[in-house]
Amino acid sequence: MVHDMDSVHALVEDSNHNSERVMETIGGLAVQERWQELWSLADKIGKEVSILVDSEDRVWVDIGTRGRVALSPPIGSSIPFVLWVHTHPWDAYWSSTDLNTIASHSFILERAIVLGFDHLKVSRRLDSKPDRGLEEEGPLSKWTDEPLVYYSESQINDSEESTISLERLLQLSKESNEMQISDIVEAVVGPDYDTELLELVKAAFEGNDGSLNLSQMNEGILAIKQWREKQA
Repeated sequence: MVHDMDSVHALVEDSNHNSERVMETIGGLAVQERWQELWSLADKIGKEVSILVDSEDRVWVDIGTRGRVALSPPIGSSIPFVLWVHTHPWDAYWSSTDLNTIASHSFILERAIVLGFDHLKVSRRLDSKPDRGLEEEGPLSKWTDEPLVYYSESQINDSEESTISLERLLQLSKESNEMQISDIVEAVVGPDYDTELLELVKAAFEGNDGSLNLSQMNEGILAIKQWREKQA
C-alpha cells in the first residue's frame, strides 16, 4: 500500500522512519515498481532500505544505515524469495557486500535489484551460466551481469525481454551443435518472425568481421527488431 506521500514525508521529517505508513509505502512502491520514488524516499530517510518479496508474494521491509542494509530473511517468510530490492546512496552497482549476500542466498533467491539516483541494476539467477555472469565460477556464475537501466518503463521492459530471450538462446546452444540463423532468430523473438527480419539478421551477421557471442547475437537481433518497429 502506498500512502499519501505528503503524510509519509512528514513522518520521515519527524524521524518516524519505522512507522507503519512509511514501511507500507516503501513496500508498496517496490510492488508497483515505482523505482525512482522508492529511491527518493530512501534518500529522504537518509538510509538504505531493503525490500524482500517471498514465494507467497508477501513483502518484507528493512531500513538499514546510511551505507548498508542487510538481506535478513524474516521468521515466517517463504522461500524461494522472488525478489530482493535495496537502495544505494547514489550509484547502483554490486558492492562486495551485495555480491556476498547474493552468493550466500543464491539457491533461495531468484532476482535482485539495486537502485541508484536515476538508474538501477538487475541480476537474475539462471538455470545455466549466462554469457556474462557476476563471477566466472561459484554461485554467482549463474547470475546475470546486466547493464544499467535508467528509470524508464520501456527500458526496464526491454531489459527483461533481453534476459528472457538470452535464456532461450542459451538453451538452444546447449541443444544444438550447429545453430542455424533461423533457429537463433526464433529463439530470440519467437516463432512469429517474418522473412524480412530474418534477411536483415543474416546481413548483419555476415557483415560482422569477428565472431559474435550469444549476448551480442541476442542484443543485435533485438536492436534490429526494435528498429523495424520504429520504422513501421
